[in-house]
Amino acid sequence: MAQDTGMDRPAATAEAQAVPLISVIIPCYNVAPWAERCIRSVLAQEGVPLEVVAVDDRSTDDTGALLDALAQQDARLKVLHLPANVGLHAARRAGFQAATGALIGFVDGDDHVDPAMYARLAGALVRSGADIALGGWRAAWEDGQEESAFNYPAERVITDDLPGRFARFEFGKGVVWNKLYRREVIAPAMAMQLDRALDSGADYIIGFGNFMRAEKVVTVPDALYHYALRTASMSNGMDRSKAFAHLLACYAAAVALYAPRGEALLAAIDESYRRQLHFSGYRVDHPADLQAYGPQLARAMARLAEHRPQAIHALVRTFDPEATPPPPMRPRYYLGQARAALRKALQAMVKGRA
Repeated sequence: MAQDTGMDRPAATAEAQAVPLISVIIPCYNVAPWAERCIRSVLAQEGVPLEVVAVDDRSTDDTGALLDALAQQDARLKVLHLPANVGLHAARRAGFQAATGALIGFVDGDDHVDPAMYARLAGALVRSGADIALGGWRAAWEDGQEESAFNYPAERVITDDLPGRFARFEFGKGVVWNKLYRREVIAPAMAMQLDRALDSGADYIIGFGNFMRAEKVVTVPDALYHYALRTASMSNGMDRSKAFAHLLACYAAAVALYAPRGEALLAAIDESYRRQLHFSGYRVDHPADLQAYGPQLARAMARLAEHRPQAIHALVRTFDPEATPPPPMRPRYYLGQARAALRKALQAMVKGRA
């Protein structure tokens, strides 16, 4: 069960002086219209030791020059200019390698944060001895219209079933940007090399490992992070068929990465992606809509078959809840069954063309 600290919004004390250096990593690609607001909101953090690492991911607009100008005004801002465009996860990795703080946060270059955000997160983390502090967020469109928000009701310390809670979305979104991590917890994730095609799902992929390594997390009330919704952004630019194929690829990648970590974590990963597949944004109305993504779907299924063939059966049950699971069988059996099914399908195709 979750353990409550018994504290709602505790007053600031001398413990704030014990907060170690916080490094906030901001990947930036063509965010010139928003980058200054973002950077200034982080530099305006109240009462915490801070460094900001802004990573210019080979922008083609004025983002790089803007970051350099802001760095001239505040020595706490470091700017990295990458020699090539590498994508979101790899840009964060580069920023992490340059960061020196014991606590690590992330902000996207078109978002902004409340001036008390990192003091609140770091204060709760230090008080509780937690490995990850989680804060609330608000999402709004360019015109200021709020789309959604998430708040934790109170400051609570939670120690049990952290990967499972993450998988069931009990901690809200699986993103990295509303959280503060101890460096040793996030470091393995920042060493992972992921296919940049998975960037919009990378936060969930690395999140399973982060919550597996954490022994304790703390929630912080109030929406402290302001997430910008833009129709042209990466996460809002997919049709349902593309989103479905992408999610399946992320699922397969997560299974492949964490296969050596044991059944409990893999079961959490299964549950998380099955839940996501029920979201309306992934609901494909007609099988023919997936035809354009056939090769990507095939690669994902082959990866699942290699590392966790029972996951394929779990996917079947996602769409057919009446199906009953077979008794435990060796992976070799599942692969044999898959080959047999493919062989029958190919034979039917050949006969159809005859």
